[in-house]
Amino acid sequence: MRGNLRRGCDDMKFCNFHWDELRGQVISKGMGGLIVEDSNIPLALVLPEVLVGAVYDPLMAAQWSIVGMALETGGFYLLSTRPGDGGEYCPLCEVEDAGVREGKAGLSLAWMEGCTDAILVHCREQGLLPRPQ
Repeated sequence: MRGNLRRGCDDMKFCNFHWDELRGQVISKGMGGLIVEDSNIPLALVLPEVLVGAVYDPLMAAQWSIVGMALETGGFYLLSTRPGDGGEYCPLCEVEDAGVREGKAGLSLAWMEGCTDAILVHCREQGLLPRPQ
């Protein structure tokens, strides 16, 4: 499995807008210092460390959580190329489009907020960030 630490997997990538929004959520909740800044680190080297807890990147955790939820909710078409332009799908663009069709504009923001809130709790429980007083 090849991957890009910054934006997603081979056939599904966050658009710049949603990537910046997700990164902003992580930073605004006080987890910016835990973000792995070197985008040239091969995913295969980082992922095992994330799984055993040696390195925990909340941005990467949020990205993979959202990718998983999008695949579960939307389906595996997200791993294919978009018809017409052959580009990758952004999972949060797809979530937002589905939300708008269902009268739930802002669904992508709700996904990001819920995900980063859960990751913040995890970081505090693991001692990566102080608990609120």
